[in-house]
Amino acid sequence: MNPHLRCLLLPLLAPVLLGAPGHLDPTFNPPDASLGLNDQVYALAVDSDDSLLIPRGFLARLQNDTSADPGFVEFTDLNLTATEGGPALVVNLRRFSGTQGAVSVFIDEFPSAPGESPATNGVDHFFTPKRVSFADGQSTATVSIGIANDDVIGPTKGFGLLLRDPLGGVTLGSQTSSQVTLLDDDFGVSLQSGEFDVSELGGSVTIVLVRVGGNLNPFSVEVETVPETAQNNVDFLPTRTRVEFSIDSTFGSVSIPVFDNPDPSGSKTFHVRLRDPIGTPNLVAPTDAVVTIRDNERPGGLDATHTRLVRALNLVGFYPGADGSALIVTNRFFNSTRPSRLKPDGTFDADFQPAVTNITTPAALYDDGRILVLGAVGATVGTPLTRLLPDGRRDPDFATNIALGTTFPGLWPQSDGSIYVAANAISQGTVKRTGLARLQPDGQIDPGFTVSNLAGAVKALVTDSQGRIYIGGSLSSVGGVSHHDVVRLLPNGSLDPAYRAQAQPVNPGEMRALALTPDGSLYVGGTFVRFGTNNRPYLVRLTPTGSVDPGFGLEGSGFADIHGTPSVDLLALQSDGRLLVAGHFSRYQDTDLPASLVRLRDDGSLDTGFGTGLIGANATTTLDGSVLGMRIIADSELLIGGHFNFIDGVSWPSVARLYLSTPTGQTPRFDRAALDTDGTVRLHLAGGVNGRYQLESTGDLQTWNPLQILDLTPAILEITDLPPPGTEVRFYRLRSALQR
Repeated sequence: MNPHLRCLLLPLLAPVLLGAPGHLDPTFNPPDASLGLNDQVYALAVDSDDSLLIPRGFLARLQNDTSADPGFVEFTDLNLTATEGGPALVVNLRRFSGTQGAVSVFIDEFPSAPGESPATNGVDHFFTPKRVSFADGQSTATVSIGIANDDVIGPTKGFGLLLRDPLGGVTLGSQTSSQVTLLDDDFGVSLQSGEFDVSELGGSVTIVLVRVGGNLNPFSVEVETVPETAQNNVDFLPTRTRVEFSIDSTFGSVSIPVFDNPDPSGSKTFHVRLRDPIGTPNLVAPTDAVVTIRDNERPGGLDATHTRLVRALNLVGFYPGADGSALIVTNRFFNSTRPSRLKPDGTFDADFQPAVTNITTPAALYDDGRILVLGAVGATVGTPLTRLLPDGRRDPDFATNIALGTTFPGLWPQSDGSIYVAANAISQGTVKRTGLARLQPDGQIDPGFTVSNLAGAVKALVTDSQGRIYIGGSLSSVGGVSHHDVVRLLPNGSLDPAYRAQAQPVNPGEMRALALTPDGSLYVGGTFVRFGTNNRPYLVRLTPTGSVDPGFGLEGSGFADIHGTPSVDLLALQSDGRLLVAGHFSRYQDTDLPASLVRLRDDGSLDTGFGTGLIGANATTTLDGSVLGMRIIADSELLIGGHFNFIDGVSWPSVARLYLSTPTGQTPRFDRAALDTDGTVRLHLAGGVNGRYQLESTGDLQTWNPLQILDLTPAILEITDLPPPGTEVRFYRLRSALQR
């Protein structure tokens, strides 16, 4: 087909032939005059004289005669691109299907397409709308548009060009508009944030740099640290290094080591600054960032003297002891659950060899280190209860014929050696109990304690100084009386008529944790949303008579969880009345929380002075950061275990000990050093206390090597070290190995 032909399909009422220059051809007579509007065209053909034939009755035939046709004008390109500071943009127009006579069109500007930053005429480019003329026989024309240049990093911008108002008989073609894109040639580099933070136990802080602008050329920039309250070589390693950006790279980073100061000194700061760019990048704010080194010796901070586990454990149970030791139960393989024991310093107790190696949770610890487990020793009916000695051997003084049902078992050993046991069935020979029983110290069911008609499951239990027992769970009735709330029993197991919780929890819910105050008030945590008519989501305090205490918390405001269903699972009460709460939640009273572990004041408000930082599966999100067990140790620290790998951005899996208050200075400090002629280094100490410490050294302040374990007393004021021959620089530090 002739490439110069152009076909215009017109809605004709009957088939016609258009002659040059577009007039009807009276010599064309199609065979079927009924063909016309809305008929379909299936194919095109060219006659030998270059006429264009349109079949299906030959609706029309266009002859190849453009000698007297002014033709069409349109943009050659639908999309054009120019670079800031580059040469002028040349816009091409073409004239086709006829070039007879002088014609013209008007070229104008219109705003850019939606979603693109608009270019400003006179600022980003220079264009004057104008009429473009074509002389007789002329088929092309050009328009030049100037492109501005600046030193400001900006987005890609654009504008549009439009053809209109044709004169001289010329017709506008299909490409009457063209989109122009202006690329910014300026680029730069900035810090990703004006603030970075890291725990002093984190080892290092990563400073992230970001390329700004669309230019992808390689460049480099220098990063340097500037001390503020944090000191060079004491709190962090002074750094001055160059970060290289390769072609197409968007991010760069530098890692700055930070050091643990074992004494409580509060958070400290230093600055990171960008300087001396190479490769023509601009420095874009922020170019100066504050780095905060968070002190871990704070309420909620990690106690680094507690041994960190090498890897995460698949915990199914965590039971802390009064001395800071813990029984841990891990799911190993083929549903095997094995108990292990951690010493108070967090190391595994190699002397603990349990007689029961596959147990069912829960378990429990006596304050003297003895252990109650549910395992396959000593009974053949139901789930047997076994007591182990602190070294793991079976206790020969404990009955071996106690069997528990498998539904909702619970164990609560008491200071007098007795044990409260909850299960759907409790049996010892011919003696049977349902729901709750008390065992004597030797493991025999106590005949002096009977709870009649208990329906439901007991999941939480505490006792007071008078021997009365508070129970909660998913109860429906006790002693023949409908109960869905907290029940107080007398020492013989009968209902205490003087105590009746004001209302029943509804919606529905269960009580999972109880904590009793010295004055008889009771904290109740669980899955309930309301406590009777009181809207107290998941946590409530009851007065000594059982009514809801309006002085704790806010009506209708409590815990919430954006990840799922909230619950309060664990409670621990400090001697000063502040309450530690753990469970599944991410908000409290409209405050977002970094972890499902908080401390509340006596009025129920959030204690913002207690901050654990993120507790979760990774360093930046909480994900699964649940706590399985916790206990206050010596009223100064909190031992926790659960499903977490990181605390406060520090890799610290499964088990951790947290400060409840800011510890006092407890570690020795170097105050001066001396070098003998034989190369011996003498390190003088100040502020020493009783304790075991590890002396470490390094030559680069990054890799620390242990030298010796020291048992220090206040009388020891000096330690010595003889570095290997040829050592030029040697740094020292002391880390607590095991406090006495």
